[in-house]
Parts: sequence; structure tokens; C-alpha cells
Amino acid sequence: GGVNIIYYDDRTTSSDSCGVFLSRSTDGGDTWTDIEISDHHFRPAPIGGLGQGYQGDNIDVTVSDNTLWPMWMDNSSGIYQVWTAPIELSSLGVEHNTETFPPRGFGLMQNYPNPFNPQTSIEFSMGRSAKTLVEVFNVKGELVTTLLNRNLVAGRHQVTWNASRHPSGIYFCRLHAGEAVKSIKMVLLK
Repeated sequence: GGVNIIYYDDRTTSSDSCGVFLSRSTDGGDTWTDIEISDHHFRPAPIGGLGQGYQGDNIDVTVSDNTLWPMWMDNSSGIYQVWTAPIELSSLGVEHNTETFPPRGFGLMQNYPNPFNPQTSIEFSMGRSAKTLVEVFNVKGELVTTLLNRNLVAGRHQVTWNASRHPSGIYFCRLHAGEAVKSIKMVLLK
């Protein structure tokens, strides 16, 4: 029900530093609400070893389980790190239509650790037994690996992905159980 944009901005800082903002529109872009989502400011700088790469090349936002997950990089600690600031959609005035959600008890939690190198754990829950498929895709939408493809009973489950043979980058894990589907974004940093 909304359009979300994440970006670096210096409106609340000095001209040599910036913060991270989220702009959200719920009327197709006619009006916007701006929210500063970073809890600190930092000075943008090139990322060493990446040629002309800058931190702004690594910024994104996704939605999972009624939560906005903005992601950005900054060097406030002295080295570049990935940051996030989860935002509940309900805090932004979004009403939820419960009829569109998957069956009660179905959930895919964010992988841990994230970012990871080279191994991460993916936990999920199911409200009823079902044929279950857990797959990993790259940013091009190509299937990278199938972590699980079998019938599972209701309850909590966990799979592990060892990505030691894959390049750094953003990957998507998709859980498909019966008619329900959920996805999460994972970051592999080597």
C-alpha cells in the first residue's frame, strides 16, 4: 500500500556528512513523508579496493512480515559496515488486511548472521504439515541452490546454507510450503 525510497541526505547535518532517510507515499507519489532512519551521521567516502565504488552503491529497502527493512552502508565505525533500521508498517499508519496473509503459524525469519560469510542459518515455522521447498536465488532471479525439498510436519525448522563457493552479493531465500510463500534478502560479504 505504499511507495518507499531510501537515500542519503545532508539536510540535518553539516555539508560534509549525511544521514539516511526514508520517504514514503501512500497515495501513488502525490504526497510524501520523510523519516530520518539512521541514528548517526557519517562522511561518505570511496570504498577502498572497489575502483570508483561508493557507499551509495549499496543501498536498498524491502518488506517482510509487515516490516520495512532499509539497508545501507556507512563508515562511521572506521570501516564500511551494513546497517539496517527495521520499521514496523503499523508505525507508519498502514492497516493490514489479515485475509491476504499466509496461514497462521507460517513464518520465515531473517537469516542469522546477516551479512554472513560463508555460512548462515535460516529458520522458519509452519502451522501445518506441507510439502516444503527452500530455495536460494541470486539478484538475477536465477536459482543458486535448493536447501530443502520434502514434506515437513508443523513446527519450527532450520536449514543452513554454506555459500563458500558463491561470490559476495545479495541473495534471496524463498520458502514455499503448501500454498504459502515468503522470501527474505540475505547478504554474503567475503
